[in-house]
Amino acid sequence: MRRTLFWLKFLMLTVLLAAQAPAEGPVRPGSAAPPFELEHALGGRVVLSELLTQGPVVIWFADVRGGDPNLRQLGQAAQEAGTRLVLIPVLGPDRETAVGLAQAETQVTVLLDPDGRVTLLYTGEFVVGVAPRENLYVINRQGTVRAVRFYPGIPPRVLSGLLQQG
Repeated sequence: MRRTLFWLKFLMLTVLLAAQAPAEGPVRPGSAAPPFELEHALGGRVVLSELLTQGPVVIWFADVRGGDPNLRQLGQAAQEAGTRLVLIPVLGPDRETAVGLAQAETQVTVLLDPDGRVTLLYTGEFVVGVAPRENLYVINRQGTVRAVRFYPGIPPRVLSGLLQQG
C-alpha cells in the first residue's frame, strides 16, 4: 500500500511539474517560427512577420562581443542566397556592442534581446555571452523553420545549401 501511494504521489508530482514547464524552445525544423517584435540596435521596432514579407530570413543567436569574423561571412552568404540575416546577439543589456555591430555591418539586421526572451523562445536556453547549442534558424517566406544548426562550424557548401532552403 505504501509503495502504491508513493508511486501515485510521484506520478501526480511529475504531471504537475510537466504542466508548469515552459513551452519555449527549442524550435524545430518544420514548425512555425514563433512571432516576435524586438528593437533594432539603431532604433525602431522590427517584427518578424514584416521581415518575412520581404523574403526568407536567417536568424543567428550569437556571442559577438569583440566582433566576430563569421558575421561578415554569414552576412555575405545570406545575401548571395537572397535571404536576410538577422543577428540577435546574446549580450544581455549590452546595447553598445550591438549598436557598433549594426553600424559596421549594414547588410545585417541587428536586434536587441536584453532579457533573452526571444533567444529562449527559439533555442530553449539563454546565458549572456554564450551562444546557444543550436543558434542558426533558416525561415522561409511562409514562416516555416526550414533548418536549425550551430554556426560557425558548418562547411561553406553546407551553409549555402541551408540558406537556399529559405
